[in-house]
Amino acid sequence: MLNKELIKFQEWSEKAQEDLQSAHILSKHNGAPAIVAFHAQQVVEKYLKGFLVFKNQPFEKTHHLDDLLRQCMKLEADFAQFSNEVSVLNDYYIESRYPIETKEDISNKEALEAIEIAEIVKEFVIARISE
Repeated sequence: MLNKELIKFQEWSEKAQEDLQSAHILSKHNGAPAIVAFHAQQVVEKYLKGFLVFKNQPFEKTHHLDDLLRQCMKLEADFAQFSNEVSVLNDYYIESRYPIETKEDISNKEALEAIEIAEIVKEFVIARISE
């Protein structure tokens, strides 16, 4: 029988998978790199939140990946290995959705790297849930 924390994690995971699938489809069909990167950011956000839910840890309503990662690190120090990657993805939440004069456009290469980061964080979190 599944416990309620695992069920909640699975709900977060399903939503993250929708974002990951969207990122892959958009990337494959020449979608806007900024939107691809946004979906990758969303994948990581949802897996971090899912991990916190699984661990029965409340979190503030936020889209700030650095804050979520710090909360995860309090529970498991190995999350620290994603600090740099999460900081990069964190910027894509705003950059991809609004015109910002001080930033350059997100490149196809950066969008693909964002998907790769999302895939790695996904696998890392799932491995922790499966233990």
